[in-house]
Amino acid sequence: MKPRFQPFAGAATAHHTDDSSACDDEDDRTDEERIEGLRRLKADLAIVRSPELTALATQLYEHVVDAIDFDALSVLEQLLWGLLDRMGLGAADDELGLSRWLISRALITAAHDPSTSMSDVPFGITKAEERAAKFDEACPFCQYEAEHPRQDEGDGEHDHGGDECELCDDMAREWRAKHADQLRRAGLVPGKAVSHGSHS
Repeated sequence: MKPRFQPFAGAATAHHTDDSSACDDEDDRTDEERIEGLRRLKADLAIVRSPELTALATQLYEHVVDAIDFDALSVLEQLLWGLLDRMGLGAADDELGLSRWLISRALITAAHDPSTSMSDVPFGITKAEERAAKFDEACPFCQYEAEHPRQDEGDGEHDHGGDECELCDDMAREWRAKHADQLRRAGLVPGKAVSHGSHS
């Protein structure tokens, strides 16, 4: 059993490695990626040079840590470790830390991905329904999550202070109708998880 996932040391190292690659003769980044790397470097410098920003960043860090499900990340790393071993990359994982780096890399990408700041999933849709709609039979992570559903994820309800919201209800109904086949395969009825059996 590997230790609980700790992404930030690796993520910080990866961040500086990406920026320093601007000096590498074999730098194959696009112009857009180079510009983004310079923006990140300038932002880091601005934070380091400002005691107020440094203090704010420290305070923010604690809340970001609270917002991340490290137990779920640890499970993904364990699964990834096994997958790499079956691919014949167990030794490379031990030497290079591939599984940890792949997750750290995904976290860095997610932090700069505009799509993570918005969602097309309407209020009222549960996490179980959302995962069922995104289920990919070829994805080992999807298969694992279908076989080992998470607990206590909330019911996806939208708080309108006790008032009904027809718009939210209509959007949720349309979403469920669009993904009806996937929801049925997952054994779900509208709004409730009735079964967590494997997808077929």
